Amino acid sequence: MATTKVTQAKESADKLKNSTLAKSKFLHQETVTILDGTDEAYDLVLQFPGTAKASRLRDNNLNQFGNLDITGFMEDAIKPDTGLIVSPLIKSLDFWDEHGGYDEAAAKCVSFLAKMLD
Repeated sequence: MATTKVTQAKESADKLKNSTLAKSKFLHQETVTILDGTDEAYDLVLQFPGTAKASRLRDNNLNQFGNLDITGFMEDAIKPDTGLIVSPLIKSLDFWDEHGGYDEAAAKCVSFLAKMLD
């Protein structure tokens, strides 16, 4: 009987290990369309940089009232080492001077991170 319990415990641990690996969110990508349905529509490829980086990205951009500083958040989101917006390569927020939908893009980035961190 003790052998059966040990075997069952090992099988349960193996299942948990395998299911955890199979569901890794690290580097998960999602394409979002900005200004969908317009002539100016474009796609952003968002990539989950991992829990630590994603949490730091969010936490480092909270203002004194605990609200997200969108400008700081988006400046960090386009940095290659942060790895949130991976395509197109955006070098500065000036990208949105020529491509509309800055607020929509920011909202979709925030939503993506929240979903992946949940």
